[in-house]
Amino acid sequence: MDRREEIYETALKMFIEDGYDNTPLSKIAKSLNLTKAGLYHYFSSKEELLFTIHTHSVQAGFISILDAAEQIDCPEERLKFFIENYTTQTVTKDPSVKISIHEINKLKPEYQKEIKKIWKRTFELVRGALSELESLGRIKKINKTFASFA
Repeated sequence: MDRREEIYETALKMFIEDGYDNTPLSKIAKSLNLTKAGLYHYFSSKEELLFTIHTHSVQAGFISILDAAEQIDCPEERLKFFIENYTTQTVTKDPSVKISIHEINKLKPEYQKEIKKIWKRTFELVRGALSELESLGRIKKINKTFASFA
């Protein structure tokens, strides 16, 4: 494990245990036997560290699930695949999800924009599948936007 990854893993654990706001960089640095300045060599800010945690989480599993789901033609199978894999692979097995979702508002707008692009892809996947199912008469007319967020 390289030093950057070690910092990432330590910060993730501390953010989960104590919360993002209650975990200063100095505490992370101390637990790694680094100075705060040494930590800044790897990450320019606590915010960048949080963004890295989110990005790593997304790249580690979520994007591959989303990519695979988008390739499934049948809307019902697409939804089933996405929901099953997202919940079993990402939500239950990836501890960074706890931080990523709850702390997005702590990030600067350009970081939020990158994260929201991925969330929008997910929303469009679910909403599109629901629209197809509705047009095929396989589900009743529903508010697809509300259902997609749910």
